[in-house]
Formats: sequence, structure tokens, C-alpha cells
Amino acid sequence: MLMSMTGFGKASASTRTHKINVEIKSLNSKQLDLNVRLPFLFREGELEARAIVGRAIERGKADLLVTCETLPEADTAAPAELNLDVMRKYRPAGRLAPHCHDYAGGYAHFHSGGG
Repeated sequence: MLMSMTGFGKASASTRTHKINVEIKSLNSKQLDLNVRLPFLFREGELEARAIVGRAIERGKADLLVTCETLPEADTAAPAELNLDVMRKYRPAGRLAPHCHDYAGGYAHFHSGGG
């Protein structure tokens, strides 16, 4: 549990095609007031994000910002493959897997760009 109510944190992770940034900042306040901003693709995970942050921060006014950027060198017209068997093993991503169509080999194919 964090003891200070004023702070800032930032982290990022990259894949071959995308970069995900996460920022959290908090100010002193008597109760927990959490503002969450997520990309549309991640909106389904908002309640879980709130629960995770709520377990880590007892009180304060906190802003959580998650952004997802397509990297310039990414080929956005290329189809992406998701390994559904691996995806189902991860709790947050597992909620998306039932909405995907199974194809041979346990992979779902998505087209990630225009054209």
C-alpha cells in the first residue's frame, strides 16, 4: 500500500508494432478519487484497472492514463495473428478471446489497417 498521496509514475512497453504507455499521478485528498482514461480498445478492462489501482492507493485524487501508439515502422496493412491458447491463459486478455473466431492451429486472424 502506498503511504504518500502525492506522486507520479510512468512506464512503457513495446511490441514490434505498438508502444503502450501508462502514467499515474496522484495528489493529496481525504478519499480515493480515481480518473481512468484508456484507449477504446482497452475500455473493457476499466473496472479491473480501477480495482488494481484501488488496492495500491488508499486515498488521494489519482489520474491513470493509458495510451497505445502504432510505431512508424509498423506495417499496419499486414494481418496480425493472436495465439488464442496463450491469450486465454492471461486473465485480462482472456476476456477478449471468447469473442475471437477460432481458426486452424488456435490462431485468430485480424486485419489491423486500411487497404
